[in-house]
Amino acid sequence: MITLATGMAFFYLAQQNYSLLNGHSGFRGVAAPVAFGVAWRNAVPFYYLCFAVAALFYCAVVYTARSTFGLALMASRDNPRRARAVGHNVTTLRVAAFFLAGLIAGAAGVLYVWFNGRISPGTVSVSEAVGVLVIAVIGGLGHPLGPFLGAALYVLLKTFAIDVVGADRFNRFRFARRDSRPLAAPRAGARTETVACNMRGAEARSTEVQRDPNLGGSE
Repeated sequence: MITLATGMAFFYLAQQNYSLLNGHSGFRGVAAPVAFGVAWRNAVPFYYLCFAVAALFYCAVVYTARSTFGLALMASRDNPRRARAVGHNVTTLRVAAFFLAGLIAGAAGVLYVWFNGRISPGTVSVSEAVGVLVIAVIGGLGHPLGPFLGAALYVLLKTFAIDVVGADRFNRFRFARRDSRPLAAPRAGARTETVACNMRGAEARSTEVQRDPNLGGSE
């Protein structure tokens, strides 16, 4: 919940800040650089760049988890009091963990901006934060390979769900609830009341004619 609340706050900050973040429009035309004679925005080089970055960070996470720092970090996660008792600085370990996670997320964000060619407040919206949480839940947090599997499954479902289910069936499921709501039935005595009002109006008109013959006279 804190993650979602922080993401929502930053989304509105980015949407309303025009002096630094250019507000709702964001920044367009952000292109990947040309380095070592390779245009990294092209499909094939960019694919291998993303693959290399993902493999590098995966190996880094696995190595960190098996190192002394990783073991101390897991100890501070499971039992902070015991970790402090054996001499670990739990606060420093947590700050270092957030630093590593931010480094990985920052690199992924740079690749994401290069892929889209633009960045706007929608990039940090609540839907994107929920998508990251769904990836973590699907893949699991027990192994470094889990987020990769969760991301792959999430993207496949997001991209090909309509093709698997079928567009017609998907649309029927989407609008079934709205279409199944019955229309409001007319009130039982509505027609009777209308007829009665008309009759009272006709009686009032007849009374006026009787009082003033000029109203009902012919030309």
